[in-house]
Amino acid sequence: MPHPPIVRGIETVVSTLKQNNHTLVEWQPYKHEYAFNLINGVYASDGGKVRPEVVRWLHYSDQMRTSFTI
Repeated sequence: MPHPPIVRGIETVVSTLKQNNHTLVEWQPYKHEYAFNLINGVYASDGGKVRPEVVRWLHYSDQMRTSFTI
């Protein structure tokens, strides 16, 4: 299940589209569990090791709010 802010956002979009007479079609994601396991295997292929160069890039890009000791 998505996080509450994501659910709220989706509900807002759906209600706005319906109010403006758009047709919405429900669908089920294709092989979601398979895709999740595949991409998780790619991202965690190093066993979750913290890579110093990635941490530095995240720091420089202001995308990381916590700090790691390297």
